[in-house]
Amino acid sequence: MLAGLSDGGMTPAENWFAARDAVRAGDRFGAFVHVPEFPPADYAEMGPLNAERPLAGLPVAVKDLFDTADMPTAYGSASYAGHRPVRDAAIVAELRALGAFVLGKTATTEFATWPPTTSVNPHDPTHTPGGSSAGSAIAVAAGLAPVALGTQTLGSVIRPASYCGVVGFKPSFGRLSRAGIKPLADSLDTVGLFARSVTDVELVYRALVPGPDRAYPLTGRLGFLRGPYWGEADTDAQVAMESGVARLRAAGLVVEDVHWPELAEASKLCRRVHDYELGRNLFADWRDWGHLIHPSLREGIAHARTLPPEQHAEAMLGLEDLRRRFRALFLSYDAIICLAATGQAPRGLESTGNSIMNAGWTALHVPCLTLPTLAGRDGLPIGMQLVAHRYEEHRLFAVGALIERCLAGIGNS
Repeated sequence: MLAGLSDGGMTPAENWFAARDAVRAGDRFGAFVHVPEFPPADYAEMGPLNAERPLAGLPVAVKDLFDTADMPTAYGSASYAGHRPVRDAAIVAELRALGAFVLGKTATTEFATWPPTTSVNPHDPTHTPGGSSAGSAIAVAAGLAPVALGTQTLGSVIRPASYCGVVGFKPSFGRLSRAGIKPLADSLDTVGLFARSVTDVELVYRALVPGPDRAYPLTGRLGFLRGPYWGEADTDAQVAMESGVARLRAAGLVVEDVHWPELAEASKLCRRVHDYELGRNLFADWRDWGHLIHPSLREGIAHARTLPPEQHAEAMLGLEDLRRRFRALFLSYDAIICLAATGQAPRGLESTGNSIMNAGWTALHVPCLTLPTLAGRDGLPIGMQLVAHRYEEHRLFAVGALIERCLAGIGNS
């Protein structure tokens, strides 16, 4: 991806207009809610790709939950129609400083909650693209943007990436700045990335979070976790995952079954934290602009306001304990592999799908990566999810690249 940014002889402005025109001509799926008419005033003066600007010329699609000073930011809500923040979200400012430009704002559910957007799955418009980061996943899947920003509080990066057949990455909690992003649940909200390959995700992440330029040796040992919610997965998803594991074993990797029933407790506590913090973070919007908020969300906020703080405190303490206990799973394995979703994207646009395969990992604050290496009964993509220990993002990328090579051509990548 990035190697091609400096090729072709286009000026920065020409590059910007070409990317914009491609979106205008190709967005048949509702990926974008705003695409600017003209590039930033200083874009024509931007320099070439170099060590100081490693992302020079990179178009980035940005979920409409991130503040952008030069574009409207509505957070997916009619209550913020026409809202123009005074400054960029921190990560948007960082990307611009690294040479990237914001291609446009992508569709999100209201405040990253519900109901679904009107966007559709680019593989089959009768199926959901997932959510809440629907537009960002679509933008990458449809070839409208090489990389996109999203957020995950339950499963809002990994699940839509799985449904739309792209690579989705959720780093460890707090690894990327959330300043300037509409908060939903402070203890869970995590900035994530979408791209077409592990290499592309890693290049952008390394630019944002520089680390030592060294190889990460792998043992070739993976833990396969069906998990407590395996029975909720569609049969074709189970078959696809088992087949993928068999292919990895045939390629020479050691894949051992692992069990961690505590993941169910992590998922349950995640929901408690999510609901309580939603009620606090969205209180002012509910109080002042409730008539402009979707009725189902309005009711959800009202219910969240009734939840006792003691329940939230108990859930937070329980999750701290589970995070410590989870580390033992990584003593022998490079990563844990599991399903990224319960199956292919569900038919219909009334739901964004089930986040049960994601919420527990989000609550554990661990990095997750989904690869579009599997396929469901209708040929729609299903992701294989990789999970590593906190702050082991670069090892996760190494495992992801290895699995991409082993399973190339199986799914919709």
